[in-house]
Amino acid sequence: MKELIDQIIEIDNKTKTLVSNTEEEIARQREVLRDNIAKLEKESSERAKKEAQQEFDKIIADAESIIEDRKASNLKELERIEKNYLDKKDKLIEDVFKDIILDVDDD
Repeated sequence: MKELIDQIIEIDNKTKTLVSNTEEEIARQREVLRDNIAKLEKESSERAKKEAQQEFDKIIADAESIIEDRKASNLKELERIEKNYLDKKDKLIEDVFKDIILDVDDD
């Protein structure tokens, strides 16, 4: 009978050891999983940040290109207006002089 009780106690001790070892392994695996999840979250965040920065840089480059195109277009338009003014300047001055100073009406 004592031998049977000793065997039961031994089985109980082995079971406790097995349960303890299993719980420790589960805790260790949880920690490994937490570390892996944290690592994946960090990598994902860094990747998203990098992609966002690349998209932002592309948008800025596109906007700068549009601005440069508009500047060039505006400069051409100003040059056209200035040429037109210079071509008609003498006639405009003459007309104003006649209207204001001489009070002459060409119409």
